[in-house]
Amino acid sequence: MFGGVPGRFLRFAGLFNCDVSRASLFGGLLRLRLLRGRLFSLEQGAYNSPFPPADRIYVAGYTLVDYLLTTYGEDTFRRIMEEYLGFPFFGPWGAIQKVTGRNATQVFDDLKVYLAEKFKPSLSLAS
Repeated sequence: MFGGVPGRFLRFAGLFNCDVSRASLFGGLLRLRLLRGRLFSLEQGAYNSPFPPADRIYVAGYTLVDYLLTTYGEDTFRRIMEEYLGFPFFGPWGAIQKVTGRNATQVFDDLKVYLAEKFKPSLSLAS
């Protein structure tokens, strides 16, 4: 369906559990986007350009990795990469769908629900 995953998806898989300062930074940027009501679309998060908004691809990658690991387990990224490397012709989203049983649109819709619940206390204080 969509050609790519958020631009920093691969990088965040390696950094996610070992770099708390970056995780805090991107978590904070995500909260800011949610407070402003400006969460990116799936297409925007996956858009690879030499000139994207400075934080979007990083926040999208962090958010997707956080959601996948939290929802589908700590070994999710390894399973996705094994699927993708074993048969790359359907792209990263094909591997994600095979591992999660959900297509790109469904994963993104589920991610938005997850974010609403995760940041509900922060968002309600700001209203």
